[in-house]
Amino acid sequence: MGDRLVVDLAALAEASQALQAISAELSDSDMVIGQVTAAIGRTNETQNLRQAVERVSNTWDVRRAELRDDVTYLSRMAARVAQELGGVDRGLATRLSNSVPARAHASNPTRPI
Repeated sequence: MGDRLVVDLAALAEASQALQAISAELSDSDMVIGQVTAAIGRTNETQNLRQAVERVSNTWDVRRAELRDDVTYLSRMAARVAQELGGVDRGLATRLSNSVPARAHASNPTRPI
C-alpha cells in the first residue's frame, strides 16, 4: 500500500457530468419510445411490432427509473468528492505556503548534518 492519494479532479468532474448526461438520457427514453411507436404506426401490419415495443417499454420502466436514480446519485457523489477533495487540496496548499516563510525566518533554523 502506498502512502499517497492521487486523484484527477478534472476527470472526476467529467465523470460526474457524463453520469448526469446518462441520467438525462434515461429520463428522455419515454419520449424516444413515443417517437418509435409513432413511427411504427397503427396499421394492422405493424400492430404486433408496436405491441412488442410497448410491452418492452412498460416492463423496462421500473428498472430504468431505478437505474436513473442510481446514476444520478453516482453523479452527485462524484461531483461532491471532486469538490471536497479540491477544497482540502487548496486548504493544504494555503497552509503549506503560509508556513514556508515562517520557517525561513525562524530564529533557530535547522542545519543539515
